[in-house]
Amino acid sequence: MNSARTLRHLSLLVLSLLLAAPAFATPQLANADPAVLLQEGTAAEQQGNKKEALDKLSIAKNVFQKQGNIAGQAEAHLQLGIYQSHYGSDELAMEEFNQAVALYTKAKDNCGLARAVATQQSTAKHSEAPPAALKVLDANQKLARAHRCNEALATTLTETGHIYRKTNAEKAQLYYAEAIELYRTLGNQLGEGNALNGMASLYIKSQPKRAKKLLTEALTAYDKARYTRGKVLSYLALGVVAIQMSDKEAATDWFTRSKETAEKIQQLDLAEQAESMLERLTR
Repeated sequence: MNSARTLRHLSLLVLSLLLAAPAFATPQLANADPAVLLQEGTAAEQQGNKKEALDKLSIAKNVFQKQGNIAGQAEAHLQLGIYQSHYGSDELAMEEFNQAVALYTKAKDNCGLARAVATQQSTAKHSEAPPAALKVLDANQKLARAHRCNEALATTLTETGHIYRKTNAEKAQLYYAEAIELYRTLGNQLGEGNALNGMASLYIKSQPKRAKKLLTEALTAYDKARYTRGKVLSYLALGVVAIQMSDKEAATDWFTRSKETAEKIQQLDLAEQAESMLERLTR
C-alpha cells in the first residue's frame, strides 16, 4: 500500500472513531433538547459551520440513542451522512446513510425510509452503475408516491434527473420539473435550488441564457434557505455560463465569488475548482 493510500485510510479511521465516540459537549449542549440540537446542527451544516454542525449532530444522535428514540437516531444519522458527503468522505457518508435506512426500516417509517434512500443515492457512484441506481430510485419513487411522501419523492426525482442528464436530457428535464413543482409546494427552498441547478446544467451549452435564468432562481432559493454550499455551486455554474456567453469579466467575477465563499466554509475542493477556472481565464 503506497503512502498516499495509507494516509487516506488512516484519515478515514480517525474520522470514523471521532464519530463513533461521544461528542465533547458543554453542559449547555449536554442538557439541550436533542431535537433542537438536530435542527441547529442541520442549519449549521447548511451554512458551512463545520464544527458546530458536527458537535450538535453527534450529540443529538447520542442522546436519541440513550433515549431509545429510533426516529431521532435515524434523522441524526441521515444529517451526519449529508455532513460527511460535504466535509468528510463518501465512505463515511454511506455508513451514516445505511444506519438511517436500517433505523427507518425498523421504525416502519415509510416516508423516512424513502427520504433516506433518496438522499443516500446522492452519494452513490451513479457513474459506475447507472442502471442499478435507476432501479433503486424507481422503486423508491413508487414507495414515496404510494405513501404520499412528497419531500422524499421530490428528492428521488431530482436524483433521477441527475442520472438522466448525461444520457437523456428530455427525461431529465421532466424529472427536474416535477421536483421543482413539489419543492415549491412544500416550501423547501434548498431542494428547489438543487433541482433548479440540475435543470440549468441541461442548457449551459445549448441555451446559456435559459441556464442563467434557472441558476439565478436557484441562487434566490439558496439565499432563502441560507444554504451556502449551494450558492458556491451556482456561482461556479454561472461562471461557466458567462464563458459560453463570451463574457470574461462576468466569468471572473463569478469564479472569484465562488472561490472566496468556498474558502470561508472550508469547501476546499470547490475552491480549487474555482481557482482552476480562474487560471484558465488568464491563459
